[in-house]
Amino acid sequence: MVIKIKYEPFKEIVVKEIVEYPSPDSLARFLGAYLKAGQLIVPNWTEGVLFCYFPLPLTTESLVKEYFDGRVYWSTIMFTLMPTYQEVLKIDAAEVPVIDVSHNPSLKRIAKWLKARFKGQS
Repeated sequence: MVIKIKYEPFKEIVVKEIVEYPSPDSLARFLGAYLKAGQLIVPNWTEGVLFCYFPLPLTTESLVKEYFDGRVYWSTIMFTLMPTYQEVLKIDAAEVPVIDVSHNPSLKRIAKWLKARFKGQS
């Protein structure tokens, strides 16, 4: 038996809300509130953009259908420009790792799109 392998990337990412922060420190302060509530959010970095995204979970039949049709929904992206990669963000006394996602073509495209479209418009 031969197993067929097929690569089928997403056709579309639909973002419902975008929040731009003026600096990495201001985004880090916001993330600190999540840390204090016991939730860990790991920020991503590529193309000079620091960002966090929140995909909608596939909890309904309609979202599952959209997913298999190639469309993904993200409720929110929070971002700021950060030209140079830093391995950690200092949030109060905590250090949060920053993931370099430069190897991920989809996330690189998101970062380029954010940088081109939204800088200074929030």
